Amino acid sequence: MRTVLVTGAGGFLGQALLAQLLEDPELRIQACLRGRNLPPELCRHPRLVLYQGDLKDADFCDELCSGVDLIIHLAGRAHTGGGIELQWAQSYTPTQMLGEAALRQGVAKLIFVSSIKAADPGQSAYAEIKYRQEEWLLDLHQRGQLKVVCLRPALIYGAGMRGNLATLLRLLRRPRLRLLPRPSGVMGMIGLQDCCRAIIAALDVEALEGGVWQLDDGTAYPIASLFTQVRRQLGLPAPWMWIPRPLLWLAAQLGELSAPFTHVSLGRGTYRTLYLERFTADSRFGALTGFEPTQTLQRELPVLLESLNVGLNKSLDK
Repeated sequence: MRTVLVTGAGGFLGQALLAQLLEDPELRIQACLRGRNLPPELCRHPRLVLYQGDLKDADFCDELCSGVDLIIHLAGRAHTGGGIELQWAQSYTPTQMLGEAALRQGVAKLIFVSSIKAADPGQSAYAEIKYRQEEWLLDLHQRGQLKVVCLRPALIYGAGMRGNLATLLRLLRRPRLRLLPRPSGVMGMIGLQDCCRAIIAALDVEALEGGVWQLDDGTAYPIASLFTQVRRQLGLPAPWMWIPRPLLWLAAQLGELSAPFTHVSLGRGTYRTLYLERFTADSRFGALTGFEPTQTLQRELPVLLESLNVGLNKSLDK
């Protein structure tokens, strides 16, 4: 029985990944949490051991990595407001501490779940730090110290999601929507369950080691069409007015400057996504692993919108 350590196990992706990993009776899972609790049905699982602590603590990292065969590293600062210093402290440093502990404890392989944003590190602090994390880990691989696989998921969608896509869908469901940008960007996505399946598919494929691999559902999504599709799905009209692109550019610059104080994620990265992103699907990962996506946003959209309704109703009931 192999032991797999999952960091960031309390998050949106982490909880779904744990559930899929525990379906394999030959895996023993150690899950690292910080400030979040798992659903009771996961907590009670006999092959799951939970740890709570700080990945910037070397002793805690040694404890986590002891007896571990493979690490799936999800933990890090989410794609929210905050400059390079916060991203470095909350993402890069924990990755470095975990990697060094993995070397000391003899871990065989580390799978780092990065982000598609790392393909363009200049767009934001988040993208830059993800890219630097990849560089540092791949250097360990090149020196023969630790087998490393870096995965770059596109935007992950699924019930219970947080972040920019959930915020956008909540905005689009407003009946009297007055202002909306008219973007020209094309973005990539992947369903939550598919993303978990892809990560698990990468565990034992030696051809992936030492490389960076994109995970997507095979579809390029024009963002303007997505806006229209969501409004149509909800039976709502188009917005009253489209925001001029220069005005949104100015708002993004101001948002970037004020992010350390407001913690609002509108910034250069958002602007680039809306207007400059030119996503291209990549089939190389599937060719090596046999992974095939089964989810598309079009099929999942009714469930996503319903989950946002449920979340909104719960908030109103409190």
